[in-house]
Amino acid sequence: MKHFIFWFVLFCSVLWAQAIKPTPQNVPLCEIQDTIGIIHKGRILYVSDSCVIFWSSNKSYDSSKINDYTIVLPYSNISKINVSKKRSIKYPIGGCLFGSLIGSIIGYNAGKNDEFFGPGIFAALGSLSGGLIGTLAGTITGGIMRIESYAVEGKYENYRTIIPKIKKHTLFPFAPPSELQPFLVE
Repeated sequence: MKHFIFWFVLFCSVLWAQAIKPTPQNVPLCEIQDTIGIIHKGRILYVSDSCVIFWSSNKSYDSSKINDYTIVLPYSNISKINVSKKRSIKYPIGGCLFGSLIGSIIGYNAGKNDEFFGPGIFAALGSLSGGLIGTLAGTITGGIMRIESYAVEGKYENYRTIIPKIKKHTLFPFAPPSELQPFLVE
């Protein structure tokens, strides 16, 4: 039993460490609705003071296909930006562990006072069933996606206030690479 607990804790800690490691491929999917009502789906590459450079594909960014998938959206043409943030593996694992702990405690307390079979059997069964239910509920609750929505409505004041928030969700938050320079609208 000690070996199982050791390997389980080691496995969870490795998953947690991998989940919090930032990579360029973790840029969330976005939806940008323009003022006409067209919805563009993909990833934000870069945000400037006057426009958003957008990768309109679910595929990873590839500079050789930049002319095929890159869209430049001036702030005056943007109505709303929705960022779908998938939660990393640390949230379902944390929910699973917390749910199983709470469920086991509740299940044990519910089953320990049984007078017919004695406290041992029902305490174990209550702990097991409570732990399983808590694990399932915690995993589902921890794994739900979060959507951040930003309203621009074609107004520069709105766009300017959300630039720092959107830059957190871009592939190139600080400076665009040289291949994106021709797309910048001044």
